[in-house]
Parts: sequence; structure tokens; C-alpha cells
Amino acid sequence: MRTTLHNIAGLRHWSRADCLIQKALQAHAGEDIPQAYEHFMAAMQVNPAYTYRKCAGWHAPQFTTAVSGTGNAEHFTGWLEVLREEYADINVLCNTSHPIRIMRTMHLRERNIARDLPSLALVTQAKSGSISVSAIFDGGFRLPSVMYSFMSRDVISGWACDYARGGACYTTHLVASERNIARLQAAGLHKIIVHVRDPRQALVSFVHHLDKYAGQLPKFERRIDRCSTVEKKSAQLMDVYQREVQWISALTPAYPPHPEIRS
Repeated sequence: MRTTLHNIAGLRHWSRADCLIQKALQAHAGEDIPQAYEHFMAAMQVNPAYTYRKCAGWHAPQFTTAVSGTGNAEHFTGWLEVLREEYADINVLCNTSHPIRIMRTMHLRERNIARDLPSLALVTQAKSGSISVSAIFDGGFRLPSVMYSFMSRDVISGWACDYARGGACYTTHLVASERNIARLQAAGLHKIIVHVRDPRQALVSFVHHLDKYAGQLPKFERRIDRCSTVEKKSAQLMDVYQREVQWISALTPAYPPHPEIRS
């Protein structure tokens, strides 16, 4: 099993992978999803661990759309399962790709496991202040981010079993599908933190996100009139509001609130 530190020679591939990632982002912005997928996969072939970490940390919406939009999610998820057998650090999220920093993150997790610290699965509603909440656990409790899923789309069984060993925290807007819930529970993750926000507020925040990050989610941007008010834009995206309500409703039966928690 290789790690980034054991593959220092792979550093020369960073620039090549970055070039392919940029081509993928350009294709995505032009709504050429098949071409975006081809470039992302080419980058994965050049440097799998580096590419996946970078896309998970900075380009998750575009990467997920490219894989899912071409019907390759099932195949890609299976490939990620296999890749971790060779690249032990592929699912370690880190704000740098420096090999030593990544190894330190992995060692921190092992020390946490030795101290019997459990992993904390933080499943958050979109636009609910996820980054701030995640920082409390990542920084405050020194629980490094280790992924157990392909972005927010699919739980990867092997990754989830490793995650259940403890010592980590991962924040994701996980799709609340029956399969994902079953895989989490089969891995031993019977308790998770579900972080929610009033769906009406989340919708308004999503509209502001589209205004601030133009080009990131073109399929939603096409549906709104950029010159109109926030209220009108929100009305044009009511299905986003309905999706958030359904997301909360799907997770509640599988992970009911603790009896001591009051609304």
C-alpha cells in the first residue's frame, strides 16, 4: 500500500494533473459534461490521490456532476474502493498536498484511535453553515477529515468501515438514500449528527451562492433571472426548497433525534 510520502516522485505529476483539472473545469463551465469527465479521469490516472483530494476539497460540485452526469457514478465508486488499497491516503482531506502534512494527518488519526476517540459523522443540510460547524470538530477536537463517501453522493462500504475505526470527522451533504443509510449502519455508524437549517433560509442562502460563485452550478444559474430580486429568484428555485424538506424527512426515521434534544 502506497501513500503520498512513499510516492514523492509523483510530485512531478501535480502540474500535469492540475492542468487536466483546469481543462475539466472549463469544460464544465461550458456545460460539456462528457468532456469534463474525460479530463477529470485523465487527471485521476496521472495522480489519483492528489486529484481526488483536490477535487473533493475545491471542486466537488463540478466533479460530482461530471461523474454522475455521464452515468459513471457506480463504476467510479467501485474504482475508488480499489484505489484505496494502493493509495492509503486518497480519502484524507487536507488543506495542503504536501506529503509530510498528509502523513501527519494520518498519524493524528491513529493517535486518536489509540485514545479510543470515535469518528464523528456530520451530515449537514446544504447552506446550513456546514464549514463553521465542521471547523469546531476538525480544529477544536483535532479530528482530521477522512472521507467515507464519494463526495456527497455515495457511501463507499470499505471507506465507511475504515472510518468506523474512529479518530476522524467528515462533513458532507450526504444524499439521504436508503442505500447510503444502509451502508453507514452496516459499517457500524449507527449514530450521526444531522445538522439542519430552516429550508426557507437555506434557499435564500443558495440564491446568494449562485450570485457569488457564477459558473459553479450552471444548470441552476440558467433558471434564474440575474437581474431580479432574491424573492423572485427563490420562487424560480422552489424545487430546491422541496428537495431540502425531503432530505430532512428521509434522514429523520433512520436517525431519530435523541430524546433529550428539544426543537
